[in-house]
Amino acid sequence: MSTEEVTWQSISDVMQANSTTNNTDTDNGLGKDAFLKLLVTQLKYQDPMNPMEDKEFISQMAQFSSLEQTQNLNTNMENFMLLQQSNLKYQQILQSGDLVGKEVKVIKPVENEDTETEETTDTTESEESTITGVVEKVDFSEGTPQLIIDGESYPLGNIQEILS
Repeated sequence: MSTEEVTWQSISDVMQANSTTNNTDTDNGLGKDAFLKLLVTQLKYQDPMNPMEDKEFISQMAQFSSLEQTQNLNTNMENFMLLQQSNLKYQQILQSGDLVGKEVKVIKPVENEDTETEETTDTTESEESTITGVVEKVDFSEGTPQLIIDGESYPLGNIQEILS
């Protein structure tokens, strides 16, 4: 039965290769189970006359611990960003809901004939580029808050003034 010799250098090479790639998917990276299997294999096939050195063992454990903490930090940051996005959406809902029944001055979107998309006019242009009215309701069906004034839809970001 032939077996390949597993050395700390081979484990180190695998760990370094894994740490240089930016894997957020733990299925693609060297996880805890794989590391422990390598360690058990190393211990199982080590030469009793030439046991592993403590320095290499400690170094490998430190690298593994560092990699694990980096992966945990990345996961926590992703969760934090999702929470922040959720909080922002919730704040937009509350703030825009408070505008119902209030008189506001908004910039009118204008049709761009070339691209057939709506753009807002520059705030330095004439008074004709704005409209003043009472917010009847707020529509969230397009993903962003749209103020409904006199039956017309205006993006929340187009508010120039809140009058009452």
